[in-house]
Amino acid sequence: MALTAQLSRAGFTPSRIRTRATVALTKVGDSFAITRIDLETARRFPASTTRRFQRHALEAKQNCPVSKALAGTEIRLAAKLSS
Repeated sequence: MALTAQLSRAGFTPSRIRTRATVALTKVGDSFAITRIDLETARRFPASTTRRFQRHALEAKQNCPVSKALAGTEIRLAAKLSS
């Protein structure tokens, strides 16, 4: 949702955004913790460049309320344009 909002503010209307999250659950001491989240997002919209999309995706990740709530967890982002 943060990426959709970011792109909308920039004047883009995406036709589709698909994001997949892979969570690393690691034993830390006697309990388990989410130690990393890998996000893969692909989107389709006309007249876009990879560089502009990467910039918007990174800004969305940095300003996302969920990312902020999970600030103690490493979150990696791989964003690409799809055809």
